[in-house]
Amino acid sequence: MTKLTTAIVALLGVALLLGACAPVAKKPISSASSLTVTPNSEDIEWLATAIASEAGSVYDGGQWVRCTDEERAAVGWTVINRLKAGTYGKSIKDIVMAPNQYAHNQQPIQEISKFAKDLLEGKISDDTKGATYFFSPISMPKEGEATTGFDTGGGLYDIPGISKKVYFPSWTKTMVYAGDLKNVRKAYFMFYRDTRTTPQPSTPMPTPSAPVSPAPAPTQSSVVKGKGIEGVYIGCPESKDKIEVSHSIKRGFNESSYFPTPQISVTVKNISDKSIEISGDGEQYNHFYLKVSSMDKNKKALGDPKFLYYTLMPKEVESQDVELFSSDETKGYEIRVDYNIPPLIIGRYIESPDAMGKIKVNHYVKTNDYNLSLMIEVTNISSETLGKLSSDPPVNNWYVQVNYKDASDKIIGSKEELIAECAYVLNYIIIKPGETRKVGFSIPKNTSSYEITVVKKNK
Repeated sequence: MTKLTTAIVALLGVALLLGACAPVAKKPISSASSLTVTPNSEDIEWLATAIASEAGSVYDGGQWVRCTDEERAAVGWTVINRLKAGTYGKSIKDIVMAPNQYAHNQQPIQEISKFAKDLLEGKISDDTKGATYFFSPISMPKEGEATTGFDTGGGLYDIPGISKKVYFPSWTKTMVYAGDLKNVRKAYFMFYRDTRTTPQPSTPMPTPSAPVSPAPAPTQSSVVKGKGIEGVYIGCPESKDKIEVSHSIKRGFNESSYFPTPQISVTVKNISDKSIEISGDGEQYNHFYLKVSSMDKNKKALGDPKFLYYTLMPKEVESQDVELFSSDETKGYEIRVDYNIPPLIIGRYIESPDAMGKIKVNHYVKTNDYNLSLMIEVTNISSETLGKLSSDPPVNNWYVQVNYKDASDKIIGSKEELIAECAYVLNYIIIKPGETRKVGFSIPKNTSSYEITVVKKNK
């Protein structure tokens, strides 16, 4: 299924919905409810991968927003219902890996893997009642926008929460809308049943829910051929309404020439109303970067990629010439614009018995250009001061503790900081009633989740 991108979205690096899920050819069958799914580790892994990639979280306004459990369940059920139908693939992996159907670029965390297992074991009901397709209205072109590369044959519809009418894909005309689903935001997901596999009464078009944040749009691409070379440009969802890229082949490889190296020209236009910087090698968060890779006839990369730098005012256009890998094996190139979205990191606060009724904790991930930081705000909600000047032994000090975990739920780092203390010295640390103390920690690479605890212990 193409997504609300989610890089995204194979390019995000990017959870997310990729947009509309195009129908695949299949034979009609009478029922889709006869198969009982017995999950194995591979089924769980691939279903969890699809859920994490399509409905893990949505990147909204510089931060990740978690999809609801109901949204995740509905996406997962479309995979299971396809398996039950028996005409989309013989396994969960076959269905997820089918071309242009589901995103599978995100590694699931333990929470989503368990969720996928529960789905396969039937512990979570199918509220879609047999849906096998979905798409994201917010990721589709709007009235007045360019529609090149999109299936817009389903017509224009008003969707509350989206300022303009939205184009629907043509396949929605032949499907049955699954109807209102609890805690499923229509601007993110609309689910459909195929009457050939899951006969159901027609459901009227719903009144969508309150406004939700826009999801990334599908990738744009263009192909150029000439002089024995074929080149392709691949954009990212974030570039759709901001950057236009065109490219041309200036010369191919010619051993008898004074300039035997293949050369192309790359032109970038800023189509937004704000200045745009394209810079770096993909390490800088919340930045565009443009990479040119030389390819052989089998689409295998040759040599090191080249990163181009542009600083463009609104509507400004700039061109650069780029030399490809100097070899007669160079038969093509790939230009890729990506937007380096910070990785999705899920965190939770675990309340200790010591902190119960005394401490409230707020936490969030802060993104700098090259680093991620965990910011923690500890508020004293009790009527007593935490910490004091004391001649007693240094006991009952308050600490913030953090454990960082990777995608396999293995602890890869820990941090601890004193936030209130009982001490002999005058410059001791206290938190008065109603006061908040803020602390920050750097986040290790490969972190997928973190756990925060506030505890009281001896120094």
